[in-house]
Amino acid sequence: MLISLKTAETIIALITFVFAYIVSATTSGFVQAWVAHKMGDDTPARVGYYTWDPFVHVDLLGALFFIYAGIGWVRFIPINPININSAFKRACVYFSRAGAYFTVALTCLVVLSKVCGTMMTSTAIAMARSGFLSINTLASCLADSQSWALAFTLLLIVMIYMCVILGVLSLIMDGFRFVAATFFPDNDHLKEGELMSILIPLLLIMLCTYSLRVIMMQGITSLGFFISSLLGAS
Repeated sequence: MLISLKTAETIIALITFVFAYIVSATTSGFVQAWVAHKMGDDTPARVGYYTWDPFVHVDLLGALFFIYAGIGWVRFIPINPININSAFKRACVYFSRAGAYFTVALTCLVVLSKVCGTMMTSTAIAMARSGFLSINTLASCLADSQSWALAFTLLLIVMIYMCVILGVLSLIMDGFRFVAATFFPDNDHLKEGELMSILIPLLLIMLCTYSLRVIMMQGITSLGFFISSLLGAS
């Protein structure tokens, strides 16, 4: 049975999304658990999140939402702020996951620029910003001798796209957790699991996700091109 070009493109994109999601979720989850451990909170380690095992960090429903709706989530990392004795250390823990996402996105952009050149990277970034990925468009930007780069380029684009979105969501969710734990520790309505601790972040996500995504994508792009120029990317 022959597979149409459109079907093949969909299958390739799906496999790429799944791989990128697993790498992003596992890396960010491990980093937050590691930072929490270093800052004095062993809660993530005790419940099994201090590991590189992807099955611990991946949320199947969140992955499916990401594939079909363009936005999703990963496993929640429990943190006990009582075990962290300063606001600075607490901030390091809560914002470490977003930092991990943005660092991975920046690294992918620099690698893409170094390997494929800034012109190809500009096309790739335009796709990451819009969320519309076209294998045919990427292929048209590559010479025959560079066809090996197509799958690699697609993976890096999806990694950038996914990490920026997940990073923004983490910035909002974990940012709220940090504010609640640091400035309103005695407010029962804002404690994790309470209704307001769910409704307020959801409202912030609906209002701020797109704007923060644009800002972070622009910042990562500018910084990535600057680093790439220092490394001699063409």
